[in-house]
Amino acid sequence: MQLINDNKGVLGVNLLHVWNQRPLLVREWAQQLLDWFEEGKIKPKIDSTFPFDQAALAHHHIQDRKNISKVILIP
Repeated sequence: MQLINDNKGVLGVNLLHVWNQRPLLVREWAQQLLDWFEEGKIKPKIDSTFPFDQAALAHHHIQDRKNISKVILIP
């Protein structure tokens, strides 16, 4: 009830369910996002990058709530 009183909510989409039921729709969504990224309409904010062999450190960085935005693993 506190979330409602504060005009807040928690929303989500089960992409695995959509992926299994409507894979072409997910492909369409992904393509749209990639197109927007290429057009500069989407500009993700990157907090930090980690080499792939430091994935555990990246996970701890997120788990410890040290990131402000996206954390990227570099192969």
